Parts: sequence; C-alpha cells; structure tokens
Amino acid sequence: MQAALVPVRLGGKTFWVHRSIQAPLRRVAARIDAAMKRAPTIARFFDSPGGTFNWRHIAGTDELSMHSWAIAIDLDTKRANYWRNERQDRPLVWKNAYPQAIVDAFEAEGFIWGGRWYHFDTMHFEYRPELLDPACYPATGGS
Repeated sequence: MQAALVPVRLGGKTFWVHRSIQAPLRRVAARIDAAMKRAPTIARFFDSPGGTFNWRHIAGTDELSMHSWAIAIDLDTKRANYWRNERQDRPLVWKNAYPQAIVDAFEAEGFIWGGRWYHFDTMHFEYRPELLDPACYPATGGS
C-alpha cells in the first residue's frame, strides 16, 4: 500500500493519500485555499489533523474503514464532533463546528462528509464519487 501513497498539500498540511484520489483532493485544496483567503479562520480546521491511511476497522464494527484504503481524511480532531463522544444515555443530538466552505469544497469533488451521517463524524471526508453518480438517482419529471 505504501507505494500507492502520495503527498497532497491541503490547508497548509501534507496528507498521504492513495494516488487515485490525488487529483480530486488537489482540487479540494485549491477550493480550500480560495476559501481561506476569504475567511482566514478556516485554517484552524487543519491545525491538528487526524490523518489518512490507517489500516483499521470502523469503530464498533468488523468492517474496514475507508482509512484502510487511504481514501478517507480526518481534519482537525479538536474541532470535530463525533457521535461516540456524546452522552449515550439520551437521544443523539447532531453537532457541528465545521464551516460550510470546507464541506462544500470536499463535496464538490466527490467526497462524502461524515457530518451528514446520523452517527456523525464531522472531521471525516471520504472519496466516494460512485455514491453521487446521477445515474443512480431515479428519473425526475412526470409520466
């Protein structure tokens, strides 16, 4: 796997990702750079990144994480909201501190944001453009 890893600069940090996502992640980086020029406080969401490649299971499951394939990236862990860190003795309440500009930059390039999940993980983005393929959506319009 290590031969498949390439460095990509994003938010002033270097992330090692699978070579298959370097082009879309570089486009995300360009969007983030432009957003940081408009709103410099966005940079803090890259201060303490959680990383990319990590051969492991999704917490609480036997399924491999997308981090195992180096197609997922965790941004700043200190500013993230994660459902497992919430009180488990009451209904789950969604929380998020991540700016929409970061979410938009990733989603525009085929990344899925963990902040959209019921079991939210707001620092997490994974490259899954196949889940966004318009051909997978039902046809719209009248009969």
